[in-house]
Amino acid sequence: MATPTARGAQDLFLNAGVLQATYPPEPLPMIDAIRFLNVGTIGLTNLVLPQPIEFQNTVYITNRGRWLGSPGYRLLTFDPTGNPQRRMAAVFHNEGLVNPNAAEVSVDGWLIVQATNIINRGRLEISSFGQLNLTGETVDLRGGELRFMESGLTNITARTYDLHWGFETNPIVGRFNDSPLASPLHVVQVLNGFALARVVLPAGFSSHVQIYALGPSNLLIQAVYVYNGGEIQDAEVRMDYPFSVIRWQGVVTNPVTRTRLTNELYLTEFLTPGNYNFNLTNGTLYRASLNPVGAARPFNFLVSGAPPVIYPFLPTVPPEAFDPTLYTIGTSIVVEATNAGYRTRVIPAVMVPSETQPGSVFSNVMGRFEILASRALDLNAARLSVPSYLRLETTGHFAGSANAQIEAPYSSIRLSSTNGLLEVRHLQLPVVSRIVGDLQAWVGMWTNATADGISLQYKVLMVSNYFLPGAQPMIKDLVLSSPQGQREVRIADRLNVFDSLLIEAERLTITTNPPVSVTLPPFISEPFHIAGELNLVTNRISWAESLPQLRYLTNEGTITISNAATFAGLRRPPYYPTVYQEPYEGFVNRGTVIAQGLEVQSRYLESTGTNTTTAGHLRLIATEALLGSGATNLWGRILAPLGDVELRAGRLWITNHEVRSGRRLILGADEILSDLDTTNNWLVARDGLTLSVRPTRGDLRGSTVTNVAPDYSRNVVIWAGEDRGPTPAGFTNNVALGRLVLDAGFGATFRFQGLGVSNALYVDQLILLNYATNELNNAFTALDIAPNLVIYYADLLVGTNRLAEPVNSSRYNNGRLRWVPAFADGFYGATNVFLGTRVIRINTALALSTELDSDGDGIVNAFDPVPVLVPEDVTVRAHWAQGQGLVLTWPTVPGATNTLWEATSLTAPDWRVVLRTNFAVLPLPPAEPCTTPPCPANLLPGRGAVRLPVEPAQGPRFYRVEVEVPSR
Repeated sequence: MATPTARGAQDLFLNAGVLQATYPPEPLPMIDAIRFLNVGTIGLTNLVLPQPIEFQNTVYITNRGRWLGSPGYRLLTFDPTGNPQRRMAAVFHNEGLVNPNAAEVSVDGWLIVQATNIINRGRLEISSFGQLNLTGETVDLRGGELRFMESGLTNITARTYDLHWGFETNPIVGRFNDSPLASPLHVVQVLNGFALARVVLPAGFSSHVQIYALGPSNLLIQAVYVYNGGEIQDAEVRMDYPFSVIRWQGVVTNPVTRTRLTNELYLTEFLTPGNYNFNLTNGTLYRASLNPVGAARPFNFLVSGAPPVIYPFLPTVPPEAFDPTLYTIGTSIVVEATNAGYRTRVIPAVMVPSETQPGSVFSNVMGRFEILASRALDLNAARLSVPSYLRLETTGHFAGSANAQIEAPYSSIRLSSTNGLLEVRHLQLPVVSRIVGDLQAWVGMWTNATADGISLQYKVLMVSNYFLPGAQPMIKDLVLSSPQGQREVRIADRLNVFDSLLIEAERLTITTNPPVSVTLPPFISEPFHIAGELNLVTNRISWAESLPQLRYLTNEGTITISNAATFAGLRRPPYYPTVYQEPYEGFVNRGTVIAQGLEVQSRYLESTGTNTTTAGHLRLIATEALLGSGATNLWGRILAPLGDVELRAGRLWITNHEVRSGRRLILGADEILSDLDTTNNWLVARDGLTLSVRPTRGDLRGSTVTNVAPDYSRNVVIWAGEDRGPTPAGFTNNVALGRLVLDAGFGATFRFQGLGVSNALYVDQLILLNYATNELNNAFTALDIAPNLVIYYADLLVGTNRLAEPVNSSRYNNGRLRWVPAFADGFYGATNVFLGTRVIRINTALALSTELDSDGDGIVNAFDPVPVLVPEDVTVRAHWAQGQGLVLTWPTVPGATNTLWEATSLTAPDWRVVLRTNFAVLPLPPAEPCTTPPCPANLLPGRGAVRLPVEPAQGPRFYRVEVEVPSR
C-alpha cells in the first residue's frame, strides 16, 4: 500500500453508502479528515501488513452505521507529515443500535481507540483472538455492548490447557475389568519431563460399541467408554471408523443477549494405523499447544466448542451394558499395537499466561479488553463479554455499573471514586458461562484372532471428565480507592482475587443485593449473588497490609482468606508517618468470615454470622463485643476445628452462638461476661478451658460448655471464679456456667486448677460422660482437682444417673466436688413444683432425693408433693392460752435458724429480737394434747412454737418471723 503525497486534511469525511476495499489487489482509501462520520457501511481489509489501519488527522470520530475491518483499526489523531507523534482524538462516538446492522464496529484483530471522550451506545466487537483497547479521559459505555465475535457460542476451539500427551507402541493385552474400567499404564510427557498415566473409569461409566464386518473373516470392534464425573452428564457418542466424537451439552444464559443457548464441547478422535505411520514418518505426531507454550497434544485428538464437519454424518451410538467378553474371545495374540494418551484442562479463556514462557503475562495474552479512563468511567447497563482478560482502570471517578452484564474469566481492576462512596455492584457476573474442567483420554488399537481363524481388530477409547457448566471469574489485581468524604468502599459482587489487593478506604462494607425488579424467564438466573463476596484465593495476599486505612468493617456476605489474617489497622507509610498497629473502630459480621487463622481487634465488635478458621487460632479481642442477638433465632458460629478460640473484651455478651474450639477455649472480660440468661449457647473445647479474669458482673448460666478430652490426653481447666462456699450467691456475677459436660476418652484426665490462691467453678448442671464416669475409692478418676479450686454444682449427672447428693455426702475427690441444693434459679438444675395456681422452683436433685426430708414433714422429698418450705407459707399465727400467755407458731424445718422480732407498732423505727434459735427437735404446737409433761411421741413435724409472757394490759404487740433454711 503506497503512501500518497501529503495534503491538507479535509474538514469532514462522510460515508453514507458502502465503502469496501481489500489490499491487495486494490489500494485502501486514504482517509485524511478532521471529522469522520459513517452512516453507511465500511469494510477495509489489509492482507499484507499485520497491523491496525489508521486514518490521518482525525479529531472527531462518529459511527452511526456498520464498520468492519481486518486486521483492525487504530483510531486516534495522527499527522504523518506534521507532528508524527500519535495523540488522543477529541471524541470517539459509537452512537447506538438504530437497527440490527447499525452502530457496530467489528474487526477480527485490533480495535484501538484513544480519545479524550469515548462514548459507546452501540456494539464494539473483536474476534476471540483480538484486542480491544479504549483509552481516554472520560469513557462512557452506558447501555453499550463490547463483545467478541463468538459471544453467541460459549466455548472456543482453542480454549484448552494441555497437561500431558504421549504415543506408545507397547503391546496391549486386551483384558478389561468393569469395576473400575482402567486403561493400561502408559508413558506420557508433561511440561517438565515424563510420567506414567492411566485412565480410570469408576462405576457409572457409559459403554458405546459398534462392530463392523470388514470381510467374511474380519471384524472391527470400536468402543467408546465415557465417565462423566462433573455436573454435566449429557454426553452423546457418535462414531464411524476411524472417527469417534463425544459431545457434552449444558444449557446456560448468554450474558450479553440474555437468551438461552446450548453450551457445547466436542472431543474428536481419529487414530488409525495408517495415519499413525504417516504422522510418525513425517514427525507430526503432536500439534503445538496454545496453552501453555511448550505443551502439545496428539494429532488424533481435537477439543472444540463447535461440532466438527463430519459430526452430522456420523451415526449416534446409544449406551449399552458393558460387555467384558468382547475382550476374552480369541487367543489374545497381539499382532500390532498403538495407543495414545492425552490430558487437558478446558479453561474459560482463549489464552492464559504460560508457566513455561518467561515474560508471559495477562497483559499480552490474546483475547483481551483494556478500558482505561483517567477522569471518569461509566459502565451502567453496559454489556461486556471478554474472551480472556479484562483490564478495567480509572484513576478519576467510577460512575458505577448498575444493571451491567460483564463476563470476563480473568481481569485486573483499578477503580476510584471522588464522592466518598465507591460501589462495586454488577461489575462481574458470578459465573462465566463456559464449560470448564479436566478431560483425560486414552485410545488403543490392537489385533487378535479367534481359534477358528477370524481376524479381530480393536479400537478402544476411554474418556474421563469432570466438567462444570461455568467458572468463577478471577481477578489478578484489585485496587479500590475512595480517598474523600466518608471514604467507603461497598462490594456487592463476588470478587475472587488471586495476585494482589489494595483497598484505600476507611470503611469497607460487603453488602447485599436487592431482588430483581423484573420477572426473568425460568432459564435465566439472577445476574448477581444475594450478597457480595471478597475471596482472597492466594496466600500471597495479606489482609492487614492490603487495607492500610481501614477503620470500620461491615460484612453481610462472605470474606474468604487463604492464609492467616489479622483484622486490625496496620498503619504504615505512605498513609501514616510511622508503622504501628491499632484496633478497628468497628467490626460487624452478619455473614461469613473464613481464614486459615483469624484475629479480630476492634473497639466495637458485633457478630451474628460465622467466623471460621481452617488451620489456626481464632481470637476476637474488643472493648465491647456482642456475639449473637437474643432478639433473633439466628445462630452465630465461631469455629476453629484445629486451633484455640479466644474471646476477650472489656464487656462481652454471648447469645445464640455455637463456639467450637479444636483446642483450648479462652474467655476473659474485665467488666461483663454474660449470656443474658438465654439458653442458646453451645461452647465446645477439646483441650481445656480458661477463664483468664473474673469480670465484675455476669454469668453464663444459660450456656452449655462441653469439654472433650481425647484418649490419653491431659485437659487443663483454669478458672478465676470466686469461692463463696456452697451458697446460691456463688452463682451470681461469678461466671457461673449453665451446663458443663466433661467427656473423657480412655486414659484421659481433666485437670482443674484455680487462677489464684482460692477459686471456684459454679455449675448449674455438671455432666460426666464416657470414661469421665469411672470411679475408684470415692473419686472420679478422670478428675484431677487442685487444692486451690472447688467445683460447686446444683445438679450432677454421671452418665444417666443423678448423683448430686451421694457425691457430695461421700466427699468425692477430696471434697473438691460440692453440692449446692439451695440453688434453684438455673435453667438445668431446677424444676417446677405446682401449688394450686402457684409455681415454685426448687433444686432438681433436692426434689428427687429419696433420703432427705427438707421440709421436715415426715415425707422424703421424692414422694412429697411440696418437698421444701415455701416462703409464701411462712406466716405467724398467734392465740392466747389461759395461764400460758401468748403462743406463736409458724412453719419451719429442723435445723433452720428462726428469728422472731417484736414491736409496739408497724411503723416503729426498730424491732426487738425476742428469739433466735434453731429447733433441733421441733416443739409441739400448744393446741395439741400431751403438753404437760412434754410428750415426744406427739411432736408434730414442720412447726415452730414459742410462749411469751405477755399480758393484754401491756398494750398491742406486733411480731414477724424469719426462717433461714440450712443449706443441707
